[in-house]
Amino acid sequence: MKAKRIFLAVLLTAALSVSSAAPAVLAESPAAPEVTTITVFRPNLGEEDYMGLQSADGETLLPPAFASIEVVGKFAIVYSDETDSFYLYDWQKRAFTAEYPMMFSNGAYITIAESWEDGNYGLLDQSGAVVTEMQWLWMGDVADDVVWVAADEDTMRVNLLHIPSGKMLLDEWADYCTEFSGGYSGFVRDGHVWFVDTEGHVQETDFVRVEQYTAEDGWFDVETADGTKGKYQPEKNEFTEK
Repeated sequence: MKAKRIFLAVLLTAALSVSSAAPAVLAESPAAPEVTTITVFRPNLGEEDYMGLQSADGETLLPPAFASIEVVGKFAIVYSDETDSFYLYDWQKRAFTAEYPMMFSNGAYITIAESWEDGNYGLLDQSGAVVTEMQWLWMGDVADDVVWVAADEDTMRVNLLHIPSGKMLLDEWADYCTEFSGGYSGFVRDGHVWFVDTEGHVQETDFVRVEQYTAEDGWFDVETADGTKGKYQPEKNEFTEK
């Protein structure tokens, strides 16, 4: 275990130092041919079942020394239980490019955060660049180029962030929201239910409660002011009473 810890420390420290010091050199290096297919492999099935990364022709890209590996486009999100950190590995360039306490894929983006407990979420794009700084206390699932975020610890009110521009799509923050389903998300503000699509177009309704209806995509469980319950499809403005 000690030898493995030393090996990982040398591997990660050296790789991150080189990539941060000379990204242009790495990008232009002819010694790193592109690999179109990679394989996550586990050489052992035992108590210490670590993962590595190899190309389709059997080239070892990463040794089996990591607790988890998730391939996202040209990157692999690598977690080391020895360092308790996540690393972004560019498997085409054979280089570690970033380190974060938390990292996972989220739609066409990669969520990063300062910790699992305290939030401060941000996003990387498919090139590995930071497109949303780690400033949000809560972040939902990305839908196309938008994501729900919360900033105020006391209220945890939410707004819809347009990721490329960094702009909020709602004029006012909402009390709570659902995830997107069928291109729409429901949210509650001032005691009423509204719906919004991924382009920020808002639809006001007379409902007072909304939840995501998991049985059918694009439908939501709703309730009217007089207690009538049903399901609603915002795309077609269709309500079905239960």
